[in-house]
Amino acid sequence: MISESHIDSVVRDAFAAEGFANENLRLDHFRRDGAIVSEVLYASCGLKNLSSVHPPLFCSYQLNPALRLSYNGNLHIRDPFCGKGYGAAFVHARERICTELGIDAVVINLCTNPGFWKHMGYGRLGLRPFFGEWKTRTGDMRAKGIYLSVSSRFKRLSVQ
Repeated sequence: MISESHIDSVVRDAFAAEGFANENLRLDHFRRDGAIVSEVLYASCGLKNLSSVHPPLFCSYQLNPALRLSYNGNLHIRDPFCGKGYGAAFVHARERICTELGIDAVVINLCTNPGFWKHMGYGRLGLRPFFGEWKTRTGDMRAKGIYLSVSSRFKRLSVQ
């Protein structure tokens, strides 16, 4: 099993590689069904309170290495920060983290900008095929705190 300290190190290295300051990063770990689930929260632009509902730059998601799945992901970039590469950098950091931890699937739960996600290589989830494959892998998704909707997006990563 991957340790919490290893997950912390991988997450901090990935955000630093994309140019984000680690003091704006919060990691929470909890156990679900014997697996470490890590929640990543990043709020930027000088905000001290990471619990702020809508900071200018914000991303959050959960990592479950045991299920090889990152889910419950959200990304929020407010004007005047849109179109400056922050969103892509957040996505690249998340994908780098997932690849390093052996996670081969990423789900974006709330898709308010389908053009951006398509540009980043994410497609429609296709709930029926997704549930077929992932129900086998995860069992009861809702019991594990995995929530999906028709607007969710999905990308499979190449993991070595």
